[in-house]
Amino acid sequence: MMMDTHLTTRDQQSCTANPEAALRNRVCDHLKRLVLDCWFPACIDRQVGGFHQNFSRDWTRKPSTTRSLVFQSRMAWVAAEASHLFPSKRDHYLAIAQHGLDGIQQYLADGEQGGYYFATDPPGVPREAVDVKHAYAMAFVIYAAATASFAGASDRAKSMAIDAFTWLYNNAWDQKHGGCHEALQRSGKPVCVDASADQASGNDSIGTPLAHKTMNTHIHLLEACTALYRVWPDPLVKQVIENLQQLIYEKMWVEPGTVHTVFTNDWVPVKDGESFGHNVETAYLLVESMHALGKPDDADTWDKARMLVDHALKVGWDKAHGGFFDSGDGKGAVSDDTKTWWVQAEGLNALCLMHKHFYAQTDRYFEKLQQQWAFITQHQTDSVHGGWYGYLRWDGEQVLDGGEKANEWKTAYHNARALMNIIRLLEPGAK
Repeated sequence: MMMDTHLTTRDQQSCTANPEAALRNRVCDHLKRLVLDCWFPACIDRQVGGFHQNFSRDWTRKPSTTRSLVFQSRMAWVAAEASHLFPSKRDHYLAIAQHGLDGIQQYLADGEQGGYYFATDPPGVPREAVDVKHAYAMAFVIYAAATASFAGASDRAKSMAIDAFTWLYNNAWDQKHGGCHEALQRSGKPVCVDASADQASGNDSIGTPLAHKTMNTHIHLLEACTALYRVWPDPLVKQVIENLQQLIYEKMWVEPGTVHTVFTNDWVPVKDGESFGHNVETAYLLVESMHALGKPDDADTWDKARMLVDHALKVGWDKAHGGFFDSGDGKGAVSDDTKTWWVQAEGLNALCLMHKHFYAQTDRYFEKLQQQWAFITQHQTDSVHGGWYGYLRWDGEQVLDGGEKANEWKTAYHNARALMNIIRLLEPGAK
């Protein structure tokens, strides 16, 4: 599979006449050929069920029977969202989404105590871990099932999303300090919740020290509840969305536009540094959540979102090659200059969002958007086999992980979401 990364004369003329339309066309073609057509049907496992989640660079399946709730949910979400974006292939993608949700129910649902396991290996047997369930992973099953319901799936999808949200809220929501306890026992009881940060030892399933909360889990809970609220506008879901927004503004926020990453249970920050990808992703998720609550033009939300993107551009943007570096030290310097696939995707999405809202004030975001797209198409994309590389050297000239296309954490979720959002944002007449 070869990708043309050079503009033809016709493309150049089109870019000059209507650069937004030209970019949208290129993004749409990229999404179909180099993302969706690479993942589907390759990852659909007809024998075991659900999605196979380990592939080498050339999309050869690597031996694995693991089923991770994060991976399975993310791929079900991609298919569900694609069914909504491409009406002519609605039934095709919705069937894939349902296949994924069925696999989750088959291998990851706890039929006795409710909720969903973080991972099973082999399928059906919970992986040995201090926390067999986790709020981060549960957020994605809510997200996938709610999105499938919104796209027109059976009532089972909506029930699945509601049940997962209800189980998580009843078991893990922190009524005293707000937010959610993250590492969970099978019963839903938090792991080490009664221990101090010093007394708890070890990390949970997403690498966080036990007895802590993270920005990462909570922005994805916001994402999940936003999707759920579209199909089930229950007052409790709205209350949780507003609480999560408040936590971002009051507990996570750091001037002039970044967010702390790790906290004690009572929201005391305990780790320096910043993730540029999470900064710009948080900007998008805040705006999306306000849309869901019927306040798409909320000035405070847009101001905060813009600050997050502007800070990431100031500190984390590669002025020489385009693209965002991975992370910073929290003091204005880059600490990891790797170019990571999901960070580039979130940067692309956030830059387009800022461009559409602030285009009357500045063309800066569209300029950076085009540079970001150029870096992705010229470096982050595998022009031979399709799909995106995971990790690149800062200049894009060296693949750092062997080019494997999928593992438990690398899915099509970040890049597919970014590309689909851009197609919508750059549609003529879109606001």
